[in-house]
Amino acid sequence: MSIDNYNKIVVTIHGIRTTGVWQKEITPALASHGLIPYHINYGYFWATLFFFRPFRESQIEAIRRELINLRKDTGASRISIIAHSFGTFIAMEALRRDNGELKYDRVVLTGSILPRNFDWRTLFDRELVTAVFSVRATSDWVVSLAAFLSGSSGGRDRSGATAGRFSRAAHWLTGLNAGDSGRRRFDFVGARLLDEEIEGHHSIAHDRVRFGKWARFISYPRLPDDILRTLKRKLDALRLVAAKVLRAPADVIRINYFSLHRGVLKMVPGAFDNMTYVPEFELEIDLGQGSTGKAFTSGEPFFVVKDEAAWSGDQLPSSELHKLHPDVSWILSFPIKCPKRQIVVGVINYDCLGGVPDAFRNPESVDAQAVILALKPITLKLVGPCLEAAFLGEYLPEISI
Repeated sequence: MSIDNYNKIVVTIHGIRTTGVWQKEITPALASHGLIPYHINYGYFWATLFFFRPFRESQIEAIRRELINLRKDTGASRISIIAHSFGTFIAMEALRRDNGELKYDRVVLTGSILPRNFDWRTLFDRELVTAVFSVRATSDWVVSLAAFLSGSSGGRDRSGATAGRFSRAAHWLTGLNAGDSGRRRFDFVGARLLDEEIEGHHSIAHDRVRFGKWARFISYPRLPDDILRTLKRKLDALRLVAAKVLRAPADVIRINYFSLHRGVLKMVPGAFDNMTYVPEFELEIDLGQGSTGKAFTSGEPFFVVKDEAAWSGDQLPSSELHKLHPDVSWILSFPIKCPKRQIVVGVINYDCLGGVPDAFRNPESVDAQAVILALKPITLKLVGPCLEAAFLGEYLPEISI
């Protein structure tokens, strides 16, 4: 039996020399956002065991198998991760070594001991990870020690050269390939790798305020209640604007928000206005298909028109077309790109249950392009900041429509 489409499993993994008290403390924040916590507690792992490769490797492999079994037992295609210290190393090594049975959705790293040159690009390119949020602490000496034991220390002066020799010797003894990414930024720069620096020590990030933010980040594309309320007000305002631009009755114009979830574009629960046809809420649109899929992959507005029984453009497969309201006559899709991250996070769709307006009868006409030019800036202005905050797990300040 698989879990609900939007109920995500969140695995927490603690570090060494601890029993992971923070894992219990974060549970309410995860549950309040509809997330399903699964805490991996491998017991108090002594530092001496961490330094020896056989013990370290045995722990990584045991947890890799547990993660694979968890995914299979629940039917989840992906799991999300919150990891601290050695837990960051375990989680990402397990994924890096896997043969494809393991995929992560959203990942939060705190006190990370991954090397700063960790190969995020490959994991993102292979779609093995959806997004990562790395929290760094300015005074985290633990991750600096991990870098030293991995042969990453050294300098140009005599004392630095001596430290470098000790560091390389430590690496030879431990076989550890860790780093200080919990204190200094990863080398990789990309829209899906988020970063936050805070003042403090190795475990400073473990507080209830950040727990709530991480839960919001992981729960995306499901929207927190405060953002969803704001978005619904904005969608209602956009529907009225579209009715004026198209000179159509407002009660036949509809609007909704689709985002990527487990490899397909789905309507985000509650993120719609003037829609009541239940089958449409179950639409699953592959990337590049239909108006929604084209807009998401191209990053440009796209629209399709129904002429009798046929749709223009690359239409959806029949299994999905049958879910559309039978009276829908056109669909206009706008990709929503985060201003800060410059990444498409979803698609706003306008459609209509009435006839096709004159402006849309010829997709290449000046009138059709004029409609797009009129609706695009106001759509991005109203919903862009709201959806970017959701994508990043941030709280949205009160902004008037």
